[in-house]
Amino acid sequence: MKNKAFTLVELLVVILIIGILAAITVPKYRLVIAKSRVSPLLPLGRGIQESQEHYFLSNGKYSSNFDELDVNWCTEMIVPYKCSKGKLIFELSKGIAKASHEDEPGVILYFSENGHASCLAQGEETAFSHKVCKSIAPKNTSITPIKGATYYGLF
Repeated sequence: MKNKAFTLVELLVVILIIGILAAITVPKYRLVIAKSRVSPLLPLGRGIQESQEHYFLSNGKYSSNFDELDVNWCTEMIVPYKCSKGKLIFELSKGIAKASHEDEPGVILYFSENGHASCLAQGEETAFSHKVCKSIAPKNTSITPIKGATYYGLF
């Protein structure tokens, strides 16, 4: 009569294979989640940038107040120069819009008055922040290291 049970070696091999697959997929999954958190900042930041340009053309200066801009998606006005939409946070300062996500503090997007945008990688998990910025930046992007942080050109 044959024994129909698995041996200990067979079970260990299966557990080893599952462990290897998990070690490969978990970091990729984390990067995909971070990218999905940061990606909505791009079109919203671009909208702020365009609203700033319209304001500049009308008034000869950039606004530091969201109430003066044609931005109606801010769900919570923290102070006049800072608003949020869920976990997305936006700030205005001298024609530059700063955008970030609460759960990804090491990745900050800057939208300047000259139409350019950049992704700043910084913080405790700098290596991971670099991966997130590289994943949303174009392939031939400019990279500028400044005082322990790195800026990736977006557009």
